[in-house]
Amino acid sequence: EFIELLSVIYPSSKEVSDVSAEFLLKLGDRFQIVCVIDRVEKFLINSLDVSPTQKLRIADQYNLAGLQKHFFSIMKTTWDFQRVMDSSIYRDLSSDMKAVLFEKVLEISN
Repeated sequence: EFIELLSVIYPSSKEVSDVSAEFLLKLGDRFQIVCVIDRVEKFLINSLDVSPTQKLRIADQYNLAGLQKHFFSIMKTTWDFQRVMDSSIYRDLSSDMKAVLFEKVLEISN
C-alpha cells in the first residue's frame, strides 16, 4: 500500500482506482499529504463504480467537502435519502452527517 501511495505522489502514470482509493485516503490523511487526498477525492467524484452511500461514508470519514457536495447534488428525492438511511452505512456516519441528511430531507419535503 505504501508503494502505491508513493506512486501516486511522485510524477508517474499511476492512477487511483476503486481498489486503491480508500487506503490512499487513509495513508494521505495519516501523513497529511494533501495532494493525494485531493486526487482521490476527484477520482471518487467522477467514479461510477463507487456507490453514492459509499461516497457519503468516505466524505464523512475523511472530511471531504467536495465529495460531500457531489453526493448532495445527486440526491434529488426523499426516496434517495431513505435508501441511504436504510443502508448499513448509515449507522457508521457521524452525528453531524446524520443531522445534515435530516436537514436535506426536510428541505426536499418542503
